[in-house]
Amino acid sequence: MEVETHGRETDSDGGQYLDTVGWFTAVKWLAVDAAADDGARQVSDVEELVRTAPQLPMDVEGARPEAGFNFLGTFRLPEDPSLGWSVADEQAGAARCPSGDTLYRLRLTARIVDGRLVTDLVYAWPRLSHDHAEGIFTAFSHAVADAAGAGAAPHVRATVSTSGQLLHRGAEPPRGGWHVVREPAPVLLTGATGYLGRHILAELVERGARVTCLVRGRSDVEAARRLGGADVVAGDITEEGLGLSPAGLARARTARVVVHAAADVRLVASPVELERTNNTAVRRLLDWIDTHAPGARLHHISTLAVSGSVEGPGRRFSEADLRIGQSFRTPYEKVKFGAEETVRAWAASGRQAYIHRSGHIAAHSGTGAFQDNIADNRIYQTVRGYVLAGAAPSRPSTTFEFSHVDTVAAGITAIATHPYAAPGVYHVESPHTVTHDDLVRWMAQHGYPVRLTDDAAFAAALARAEQHHPDMARLASAWSQLGDRNVLVDSSWTNSVLDRLGVRFAEPTARWWSAALSWATDVGFLPAAVASPDWPERHAGSSFPSPSRP
Repeated sequence: MEVETHGRETDSDGGQYLDTVGWFTAVKWLAVDAAADDGARQVSDVEELVRTAPQLPMDVEGARPEAGFNFLGTFRLPEDPSLGWSVADEQAGAARCPSGDTLYRLRLTARIVDGRLVTDLVYAWPRLSHDHAEGIFTAFSHAVADAAGAGAAPHVRATVSTSGQLLHRGAEPPRGGWHVVREPAPVLLTGATGYLGRHILAELVERGARVTCLVRGRSDVEAARRLGGADVVAGDITEEGLGLSPAGLARARTARVVVHAAADVRLVASPVELERTNNTAVRRLLDWIDTHAPGARLHHISTLAVSGSVEGPGRRFSEADLRIGQSFRTPYEKVKFGAEETVRAWAASGRQAYIHRSGHIAAHSGTGAFQDNIADNRIYQTVRGYVLAGAAPSRPSTTFEFSHVDTVAAGITAIATHPYAAPGVYHVESPHTVTHDDLVRWMAQHGYPVRLTDDAAFAAALARAEQHHPDMARLASAWSQLGDRNVLVDSSWTNSVLDRLGVRFAEPTARWWSAALSWATDVGFLPAAVASPDWPERHAGSSFPSPSRP
């Protein structure tokens, strides 16, 4: 356990801090025997441990303990009756940056306010499940109440972290006749006509943001036709000054948040074209921010494909990682990697930059609708090859993370509009996985006669399909032969942040996959499925569960 101290011992520092004004917080690392039977003996032993343990700086190297504890102190209001002081119902807001809460699997904070012990438990979901955290806190509260000879007070689940708040009363403040009002965030959004961009725009509007969209067009009127109902300025991210007219510049430069979702997402395209749209355009946008909107927070939409592939032992790829000795399968991955380096270099001088990475941005969690250019998507190209061949190679160990587009947009927007979100990298990626072979079985349930086979039988089936659909079959063959990336993506920190913001990914199901396949059929990308008794309602406009969000 890591115990935070009140100040730092200076007996042996030789006076080196005499000219410094500050609060030197330190920590102590303790190993506590949780199985001790004698409660009084255990308390005495722990007190001795705390007293004798050496102090360590807060940024001590090495893996941190999984549990943290901090006693903030005892707070009493002035007893002068003429003052009539009382603890306010309103909370002052977050006392710690979001990244601080997830340093530990769980952190207990305690303070005594007007004679009452008030504690809160902050935990890092999904590293610690909600049920497990509830059980820990319930056991703790009963143990403390038993020691005091009192009944355990009920605990409440706070909507925001209360860790570090001093005068906390131990309950959610009653709203009564007041409510929190924030000035709408002025946002400049690029890529609003794209698949993800359209959903980000909808989320921003729903959260009350004032959005101006940068859209290609010869005039603002022409650009607005491409995006009805939104505030649009004509421009081009590949041009100097973003191609804005004087009137468009006057509207765009009011932005305090810039969400850059525009990109060329073709996996196989001219490296020159990809560089111009996905990296050179980023440099132009950064120059524009410095010139016309200094201080604006940049939210750059990247991709988890920047992790590439690695040889040898598998590598973990977390939000803190970029260079892991990877190689890249496509020009798109390499260029997006370069764009991240561009943004990081820009942010290194103190500018606020947020990088959002996602893997496969999947069909809508409720409707199954996908992007207009579905024919360019690797997963759907593979699925079409399986349907045409009537077979799929068995890959029981291969898994997919389907990050629904509406939830990805909700996560990015929740972070972009949060006034205390920490700059840095976020993996807006579903924590749920689906195996390749389960997807094929769901296709069969949907009504496609696709069977799992060995590689030789699949190659023979694909060869037969190639006689009638040569390009489609070759694409499916190429994707099916790709090896594993050998990269383990770690999104646990971002998922814990999103969980606190009320955004959670729905787990993919056979019903959702059926909706996605039906949408692909309706737009003419897949052939019609054979009627299946398992999903008789799939063409009847049935609804599906939506992601959890505020």
